[in-house]
Order: sequence, then structure tokens, then C-alpha cells
Amino acid sequence: MAAMRMAIEELSEAIASGDEVTILAKTNLAGSALYSLWSLLGVSGLRQVEWAADDAERQNIVGLVYARGEAEHRGRHVAMAVGYGEAPYGRGPYGGGWLWRECATERPQYEQSQSLYESQVLWEPLVNPMVRAEQWFATHLLLRTE
Repeated sequence: MAAMRMAIEELSEAIASGDEVTILAKTNLAGSALYSLWSLLGVSGLRQVEWAADDAERQNIVGLVYARGEAEHRGRHVAMAVGYGEAPYGRGPYGGGWLWRECATERPQYEQSQSLYESQVLWEPLVNPMVRAEQWFATHLLLRTE
């Protein structure tokens, strides 16, 4: 849990600094910390949508895991799913700041996971879904170990 919390803090600091290389590197570290916590749950990739069910916080985690899975299974960095929005009209394709953008590849067997990414993570400010995931893990993994 501490690794993810520290990675999010470092990512936030990198965003404040505006250093693109550091932002992308810290995004990858945060994604790896998330994936480590995900592995503790023992949910297989093909069961992740079933696990998420109708719970928005679990859906957020699966969305992030989907993006991170590109690194695990296709040798791509999770930072490939982030970018800087330059348009002046708020979030999304028209937004400013560091945002989650469309994942570069599609995996047909994970279309439902991709849909969760699109509904929970896509066009969100970079840190927000990570913070939500960390809060869920902090609450639920603690309960499992007590």
C-alpha cells in the first residue's frame, strides 16, 4: 500500500514540475504499484469484469488494470495511455493538463475491461483514478489481513 501511496505522491510532484519524462516514468511506477496490489486479490484477467460488477470503485481499478495490462502482456508502458490535453474547454479531448487518453491497442477478449477503462478512467486527470484505487485498496486489503 505504501508503494502505491508514494508513487502517487511522486506522480503529483512530477505533474506540478511539468517535466514530461518524469511524469511518464512516475506514471509507470504508479501503474506497477497498482498491479502489485491487484495481484494480491488473485482475480484472473478474464474474471475482472465479473469482480468489478456494478461497483464504480472496483470498475475504476479494473479500468486501470486494463491500461497497466498492456505493459504486462504486450510490453507497453502504462504511460502510453496518458497525454497532455491542450484545448481550453475542460476535461476530455478538449481538456487541459495531464489526462488518461484512449489506450493504443484493443484486446478483443478484454472489450468489457476496456469499456470500464473508458467509463471510469478515460479523460480523467492523471492522478484521480489512481487515488481512488489506492483508497479502495487501503480499505479493503486492510480488512482482508485483519
